[in-house]
Amino acid sequence: MAGAAPATPGARLSAVLLSSEQRAAFLAEASGLLSGSLDPEETLRRLAELVVPVIADWCHVVVVDGGEPRQLAVTHGDPDKARWADELIREYPLDRTAAHGINEVIRTGRPKLVTSISDADVALFARDARHLELLRGLGLRSAMVLPLTARGATFGAFTLASAESGRRYHQDDVVLASELADHAALAIDNARLYCEAREAVRARDEFLAVAAHELRTPLTPLGLHVQDLQRRAAGEGPPLSPEALAAKLVKIARQVERLEALVENLLDVSRITQQRLLVAAEDGDLTDAVRAVASRLDRAAEQAGSALTVDAPEPIRGRWDRFRVEQVLSNLISNAIKFGAGKPVEVSAVAGAGVATVTVRDHGIGIAAADRARIFERFERAVATRHYGGFGLGLWIASRIVDALGGRIDVDSVPGEGTCFTVTLPIRAGAG
Repeated sequence: MAGAAPATPGARLSAVLLSSEQRAAFLAEASGLLSGSLDPEETLRRLAELVVPVIADWCHVVVVDGGEPRQLAVTHGDPDKARWADELIREYPLDRTAAHGINEVIRTGRPKLVTSISDADVALFARDARHLELLRGLGLRSAMVLPLTARGATFGAFTLASAESGRRYHQDDVVLASELADHAALAIDNARLYCEAREAVRARDEFLAVAAHELRTPLTPLGLHVQDLQRRAAGEGPPLSPEALAAKLVKIARQVERLEALVENLLDVSRITQQRLLVAAEDGDLTDAVRAVASRLDRAAEQAGSALTVDAPEPIRGRWDRFRVEQVLSNLISNAIKFGAGKPVEVSAVAGAGVATVTVRDHGIGIAAADRARIFERFERAVATRHYGGFGLGLWIASRIVDALGGRIDVDSVPGEGTCFTVTLPIRAGAG
């Protein structure tokens, strides 16, 4: 008919669907709407707009974020009622310990149907008088809770509920709503995968930029020193005295060592990612390893204005991977020197109750509480790259090595006062 508006998916669903062709057409159009955004939360909002108010008076969306259920929104056609529901969410967040309801659907991946909701049901669900008042204000009459499942994992649920429309949901409604949920879950999962891929590309590009800068830092002075030696060997300029030549070779060796450390970090990223990080234990003294690393970094501490001290009076014998242990200690002590603001850096090692404990303490800029967990993630840092160099890999690699050694690494810090890293390793009996 001329001038007639095309039927929306919701309008079709509100009618009696007599054929599988009509159902397929609705789901196909719904899938198109849901896949129109690559933002997961926008996709969920489109889901809510699709069902309210045509097949539901309320739509409640929950997703699992970092292992915790998170309520995104409650949607209703009446903005005043939507605000009422938002108030309910703020005052009474989802109880993640509850055994039934939304938690049950997310846990089991199976839909739940409540054909009729009485005032007595609402009273049983209420946590207190205020909660009861808010729930009664929703005016719920019937509800379906559908899982959002993709690639075998349930990552959320959405609830369709009726109120003033007086609808009563039945099993046939659950079947069709579950198909809609499957389409929604697929669209949301695709959006999530896209966001993760985009973030991975961003992290890669940022890392490559940092890596290029970090590798260029030792290469530039190394190249200048080598060019100077080449010119003098060709008779250009006065010859170097043995002392000056020895000093220049020390500088070259230092830059080569720095390059080797950077390349080794990059190789460790590949080994850890592919689960090929090897740990080879041998008899040894942990105290000796601590002192060896501190001795190698003593000059770096001196250049930074930090006094580096070691308190490890007794040998700590056991079976260790000396190379990996020294790698962990080198990362931690280097970090302490870098972020220690020219103040003392203290290293200690003690044994007791079957474990060895090594602490590295500085009195520098410290780490904010919000950053303490993420500093152990790959490419993460708690400071701006432009102020402090590095790949953002040292602590990540150190934590993975400590895990492989059967130990743990902890951090305690107060911004502006300093940081203390504690490494605890099991003492395994040595041959001697």
